[in-house]
Amino acid sequence: FRRYGTVLLASLVLMAIGTALTVAAYLVALVCATIFGVSGALAGGLAGGGNGAPIVFGAAFLGFAVALLVAFLLVALVLVRVAFVPAMVADPALGTLSVGEALSRNWQQTRGLGFSLVALSIVTSFLAALSILLLCVGYVLVGLPLLIAVLGAAYELVIRGKAGPPPTA
Repeated sequence: FRRYGTVLLASLVLMAIGTALTVAAYLVALVCATIFGVSGALAGGLAGGGNGAPIVFGAAFLGFAVALLVAFLLVALVLVRVAFVPAMVADPALGTLSVGEALSRNWQQTRGLGFSLVALSIVTSFLAALSILLLCVGYVLVGLPLLIAVLGAAYELVIRGKAGPPPTA
């Protein structure tokens, strides 16, 4: 229980980072939608004076969708690279780490693994979502344990694998 406050702080910092990045992603997508919408309006106006609303809407929607997809991929890349911070702060094998030290160390140890961790997250999330089809009981009995096991295994391989051998009992 000595590390509870630090783990809670690390979790709150991750939530703040995720929220800030998500808001920024939406703002970027809205700016892109506006730019594409204005260019669509110009193209619709130049195309022959008729009703250019479908062109404007289509261009704005395309800009929003593409920008949102790219922005959320970048958000996911950042978030998976710092996902282990609360576990690192709580892990006695790593010593007493502050939240800042854990963020820095987590970022260094996941360098080059961003896309692999995003793919792992997508696959396990998809499998957990499929487990909901088992009358929601499957999520509790299959999906959630799967997510926790995969997160634990990823932590063990990525963080402990580079931090040194696990402690012997």
